[in-house]
Amino acid sequence: MPKKQSDGRYRAKITIGATADGKPIVKYVSGRTRRELEEAKQTARAHFIDGAVNVQDKLFAEYAVAWYRAKKEPHLSEPSRVGYRNFLNNHVLPAFGNRMLRAIQPFELQEWLNGYAGKSKTTITMVMTILRNVFNSACAEGILQRDPSLALMRPKPAIVEERRAFTAEECAQIEQSIFHHKHGMLFAVLYYLGVRRGEALGLQWGDFDWQNETVQIQRDIDYTHGSRGVVDNLKSAAADRHIPIPEQLFNLLRSKRSLPHLFLFGAAGNSPLSYTTFQRRWMELMIDAGMAVRVEREEDPKAQKKRRPDVRFDWKAEITPHYFRHNYATALYNAGVDPLVAMRLLGHSDYATTAKIYTHLNNMHIKDAAQQLKKVFSKEKVAEKLPD
Repeated sequence: MPKKQSDGRYRAKITIGATADGKPIVKYVSGRTRRELEEAKQTARAHFIDGAVNVQDKLFAEYAVAWYRAKKEPHLSEPSRVGYRNFLNNHVLPAFGNRMLRAIQPFELQEWLNGYAGKSKTTITMVMTILRNVFNSACAEGILQRDPSLALMRPKPAIVEERRAFTAEECAQIEQSIFHHKHGMLFAVLYYLGVRRGEALGLQWGDFDWQNETVQIQRDIDYTHGSRGVVDNLKSAAADRHIPIPEQLFNLLRSKRSLPHLFLFGAAGNSPLSYTTFQRRWMELMIDAGMAVRVEREEDPKAQKKRRPDVRFDWKAEITPHYFRHNYATALYNAGVDPLVAMRLLGHSDYATTAKIYTHLNNMHIKDAAQQLKKVFSKEKVAEKLPD
């Protein structure tokens, strides 16, 4: 039994070995509470019996930042680094930063994580990933004897509206804007090539092989650090790819062909398009294609007079550029393009991503077929009831 000393601390002895003549070798440990005393016993045993180094406890913030810089940051792209820093600084550190690692309990982590129910799947995944990696690393280094994040349960994320292919009417509206709107070429590149937004904005005229009617995707425009676009590397090695140019797009681009080093969608001085300018052009295209809705906002009349007219303020787009990418994947599926070929055209680094899209589309076809069968058999039943 541990004995409480006059200074209020608990003290106990542990046997760490024996001398040559069989006498026990003991060490005394102490702690302010029984729990702290038990942790001191475990630390002493690890040091004297197991040969482990006696590692001192650390503040969560101190250790998490050191973990990120040494074990995570060197292996991330710049956009991913920004994402990790954002979740560390704005989510995890404010909650646990000033706590000692050993003081953080499993139920505390779970209660905090439960507060993210209804948030996006990405947000939930990121905060769970950071917590698990930090505590797993602390256990591996001997700071913790147990991992408090081991049994964390994932809260339910928000239900996200699934991206879909365009309807026949929407395709007609988009094609109308492609050939008649002053910014229609942006629609055309997304619609006929299925590229990511940053890949489309990073295209230069020299990327096009007019003889073989293909285009090479070589760069990305990144807005991670603000509205000013920065030329960046592609998302992955698989994103560097050659895509065949459909005839409609080929004819449109040939008529506007320019110098090889110039951006298709560049700003003054051949710099990348700013995010603000892109947003305005996108909203103008959305309105032209009938895919935007007017937004009613309450605003101070004085502030309204000062504000310059901005189409982004009064309208909301119904879709994002990524819908064009899903529509392109659907077109590949409907054309019978092999999933492995589709994977290369879409620039996926993981076949599972392409397979998931194809499986989803296949399930939709089966569902449509089931509905059609119901109608057919319903007609047959009605026919049976009709008089001869």
